[in-house]
Amino acid sequence: AADPIVTRFHPYTKQLQVVAIQRRDTGAWALPGGMVDAGEAVSQTVRREFQEEAGALETPEAHEANEAVLNQIFAETNRRLVYRGYVDDPRNTDNAWMETTAYHFHCRAELVHQLRLAAGDDAGNVTWLDVDPDGEPRYANLYADHRSWVDRVAHAKAPHMNARTQQNPTYPHRAPVHDSLVPWSAPWTEYSPVEFTHSDVRSAPAWADTSDASGIHAELCEKRLSYESPIEFDDSGRPRNPRGR
Repeated sequence: AADPIVTRFHPYTKQLQVVAIQRRDTGAWALPGGMVDAGEAVSQTVRREFQEEAGALETPEAHEANEAVLNQIFAETNRRLVYRGYVDDPRNTDNAWMETTAYHFHCRAELVHQLRLAAGDDAGNVTWLDVDPDGEPRYANLYADHRSWVDRVAHAKAPHMNARTQQNPTYPHRAPVHDSLVPWSAPWTEYSPVEFTHSDVRSAPAWADTSDASGIHAELCEKRLSYESPIEFDDSGRPRNPRGR
């Protein structure tokens, strides 16, 4: 099977949300998803299932407009593997069981108002659910293992949310960054954050990078890895935070 985890930050409350469908067979809320067809790549399945169950728009014009948005959301560069393996599914038996691949796709702020949801196929309803087990019972009781995968996404998102909202008293005041300007791909010619290197790092301990960034590129690409995404570098050769500004 294949399950797409499509998230966004609510445009007004900034609460992390996930697209969920209400299953026709059981009435349970779940991630959109389904079986991989013969000869189909999992990356194709997650998009197809999302469109069939959560993006079943009626008119050709609406479908075409949504396609352009989905091309960006389901781009390979926006895809993150969250889970691959056994699913604790109520349909499992002693001799047959479910396994899946769950990918995460985040809907950027500039796409939030463009993505249209419409239930179809095995889905009786579709909505954005708050990723909040205490305040949203539908999320707390997501079908099978689905909540545990979304919880992983929420945990991974938390560090960058904190970095943008919590001020470290030993650092200079952090420049405010609007949601739409977080991605490095978003143009922002006026962006000029405060340059700061802690005194402990300036003392050049063995674990710190040198102030000369010329050798960082090769070392990062060859010896160090990021679990987030391929490492990008700015014009001066310094690595860019994989979560954005």
